[in-house]
Amino acid sequence: MSVVLSQHPSKNNIIPGKSTTTIVQQTALYLKKKKKEEEEEKKERKKNTLSKVLYYLVQRNETLIIMAVAELVAKCLKAREMAYCPYSGFSVGAAILTTGGAIITGCNVENASYGLTVCAERTAIQRAVAEGYRRFTAIAVTCDIKDSFVGPCGACRQVLMEFGTEWDVYLTKPDGTYKKTSLRELLPLAFTPAHLQKN
Repeated sequence: MSVVLSQHPSKNNIIPGKSTTTIVQQTALYLKKKKKEEEEEKKERKKNTLSKVLYYLVQRNETLIIMAVAELVAKCLKAREMAYCPYSGFSVGAAILTTGGAIITGCNVENASYGLTVCAERTAIQRAVAEGYRRFTAIAVTCDIKDSFVGPCGACRQVLMEFGTEWDVYLTKPDGTYKKTSLRELLPLAFTPAHLQKN
């Protein structure tokens, strides 16, 4: 029976029946396993840190969206107060959010020649275009009706579609409560500039 010294750093006793080669191999396997465990633990810590950062960014983004919507709704309510509607007495306000974060408002402007009346949504779009904006993400609209959410008229939906299909639309009551929908939902199977490009 051979007798050798243990190569394991935590042992100094003599291990009978073990060759030096076997002990070195076992030590190597132990160190390799330990290193792998440390690497996996490091990856897990990194993953957890990344998850926390992503969660923070998502929460921050959601907070910014909520704030932007709140401002959009507030401005459409304010715009309604400016409506010129001596014939119908039906005031409407609209606020459009550009991709750059600017908010452009509009109100309905009536005319004695009724057909020349311009809706709030179109007033806002025309004003935004006149100021150089072409890309939009959302619109909030409101009117005097208190017991239901009211959307833009068909003509206004078509005008909005001219500037993109991916609009978020916030239908807002006078008390500030709103319902979120989309332009695609309000105007399905819409005619868009893309149809003209196919000819």
